[in-house]
Amino acid sequence: MLTLSVVINTKNEAKNIKRALSSVGKIADEIIVVDMMSDDDTRGIAEEMGAKVFDYKKEHGFADPARNFALTKATSDWILILDADEEIGKKLAENITKLIEVEEFDAYYLPRKNIIFDKWIENTGWWPDYQPRLFKKGHLEWPGKVHAQPIVKGSTKHLPPKEEYAITHYNYADLEQYLDKLNRYTTLTAKGSFDEKMVAPISAGQVFEKFSGEFLSRFFAHEGIKDGVHGMSLSLLQSMYELVTLLKIWELGDYPSLSADQNSGISHLRKFQKDLNYWIADHGVKNSWGVKKIYWQVRRKIKL
Repeated sequence: MLTLSVVINTKNEAKNIKRALSSVGKIADEIIVVDMMSDDDTRGIAEEMGAKVFDYKKEHGFADPARNFALTKATSDWILILDADEEIGKKLAENITKLIEVEEFDAYYLPRKNIIFDKWIENTGWWPDYQPRLFKKGHLEWPGKVHAQPIVKGSTKHLPPKEEYAITHYNYADLEQYLDKLNRYTTLTAKGSFDEKMVAPISAGQVFEKFSGEFLSRFFAHEGIKDGVHGMSLSLLQSMYELVTLLKIWELGDYPSLSADQNSGISHLRKFQKDLNYWIADHGVKNSWGVKKIYWQVRRKIKL
């Protein structure tokens, strides 16, 4: 019979770890917790619940390097990666057991249900949020860069984008947590992307375009508009993430900028106006019928 190791990386997750461990207790042959220097009771709770706990004392500011270390501690045929602020539902647990026994693929991408500000975000680019989490030992590793996608080897399959197959992720509980992570991760991303040999000056227009491009993508292309206030707020916050990352790279290069050119900023604002007109009209096309639909189709074509 094939076995399953559940691997969890932690740092100060005393309020979450019990929920995560409880959700996999019935399907795991072993649970590996790699703790990254917690100063709360995370380690003690994990040990009390039967997890094998290992320490990872290198400070990177993000979990990915510690994930690779954690994978080396797993001894089962299959590995399931879970974050401390996630849990596995009963239906998904049953399916995981079946998938391991069938062995049809080497790795599976699981949909993830993100709970942000007390709401399941079903649009805005947060669903189905596929993550490669279930795989045969030796078929996945992380590159070691912040927010980098793991390298998956072998055949893969995405489970259906249905709630019953999804990991539940209790993501951002409040705005303070979001802004704290935004500040930390934008710094890590900027430092990881910065190359002093490739420093190039930027214009005011490029700065605005970085923000506006992400906003239009989140709010319209990924239908954040359907998530109401949450969708609008997260579209703006994710746009701020992209903007702050760019500005931190700019800062690392000692603020190289093109000569002040009013036309650059104005031209990008005009482009944004046209793009915004297009997406508003596109929304009108998708949500109207008859003559009104034709009206919006014309507006979309001419971006008016």
